[in-house]
Parts: sequence; structure tokens; C-alpha cells
Amino acid sequence: MEREDVKSILESLLFVSDAPLTVQRMGEVLEGIAHAEIRDVLRELQSELETGKRGVRLVEVAGGYQLRTAKVNADWVKKLLGGRPP
Repeated sequence: MEREDVKSILESLLFVSDAPLTVQRMGEVLEGIAHAEIRDVLRELQSELETGKRGVRLVEVAGGYQLRTAKVNADWVKKLLGGRPP
């Protein structure tokens, strides 16, 4: 599988997950992809989301990874969600 395909799949998995995803769990879904490669792709995705004016960030939390709102946009998200944390 091409690296860009792995990145696309990981991004989709992170987008739909309501809880942080561990490298272990992502490896179970992406059968045949080494955990080291998953970590490398996650770091690459993290870097891409950090640069430029992107609305989400990839953060490591609770032993896994999760897409979160960029802090600069938190007030807008709170407004949409009626004051609930982003």
C-alpha cells in the first residue's frame, strides 16, 4: 500500500473516531502495516496539520491520537456548540 494511501486512511479513521485511537488499534485496522510506519505517517500528518492555517490538529492524548480543533478556532466552535468545549 502506498504511503499516501495509508495517510488518507489514518486521517479518515481519526476523523470518525469519537475517542483517541492507539497505534495498536490502527494497526489492527490496517492489517500488514507495521506500527513503526503508522507512527511515521502520524508524525507526518501531525506536521502537515501544524503548518499553515489548518482548522484541526493531530494530538497525542490518553495513549492514542485524536483530531482536535485548532486553539485559534476554539471560540467559533464553542459558539456553534452552544458553549460546550471544542
